[in-house]
Amino acid sequence: MHNLPVSMLPMMSTMISGQLEEAKDQYENLLKAQSKPYVLNDEIVERVIKVFSKQLDFICLYENQISKWHNEETLTANIESALPKSQVQLQELSKVITNILALAAKLKNGTIEKVMGKSDLELGMEFFKK
Repeated sequence: MHNLPVSMLPMMSTMISGQLEEAKDQYENLLKAQSKPYVLNDEIVERVIKVFSKQLDFICLYENQISKWHNEETLTANIESALPKSQVQLQELSKVITNILALAAKLKNGTIEKVMGKSDLELGMEFFKK
């Protein structure tokens, strides 16, 4: 992403807000699956990891762009007040995505493929560890 005109801020803010809402929803879904990771398959977990790893990469680009806009001297009051809100949302998005990736990494070990690949003895021993 090269230096964008500050007129792009509303669009970027909308994108950040949308990604934040999607990330929160995805995190809630993964939390629900935590007690029964076998409802997930390898493909779903890998896709979550891939998508949110890419989004994490974009956060740095967004932050750099917002930082460049902060340094511009010709900002309107509306734009100047919108920048901190976008920065806060980016920080929150970064935290949620980091949580998603950590949880997905844990869930990866309990997908249906992993459970089906275990022997009855392994499954029984895991059951009694709980």
